[in-house]
Amino acid sequence: LLRRVKTDKPRKELVFDLRRSQDAGARIQAARWLARQQDHPETIAALAEALTVDPFHGVRSEAAAALEPIRSDGALSALEVGLTDEHPKVRRAAARIGVAAE
Repeated sequence: LLRRVKTDKPRKELVFDLRRSQDAGARIQAARWLARQQDHPETIAALAEALTVDPFHGVRSEAAAALEPIRSDGALSALEVGLTDEHPKVRRAAARIGVAAE
């Protein structure tokens, strides 16, 4: 069963979910929704933080994917940090997206 989920949460709540939710799925979804609000520095900071400190590699990979369309210096810097991640899936996501962004 597939469904589309929409949210009307403000950016601050999405950032809170990304940083503090105990559920990895909720953190992944927050990263995806934040990617749509790419014009705000708080979005880039939250995604960069998730890319570097989240305990689950799936969230870190999703944060890398969310940073790709932003194409700012801050986003590219965060993706460069992702290239040194311990998990190969995160490094692959950062490398694939980082190369596409250049």
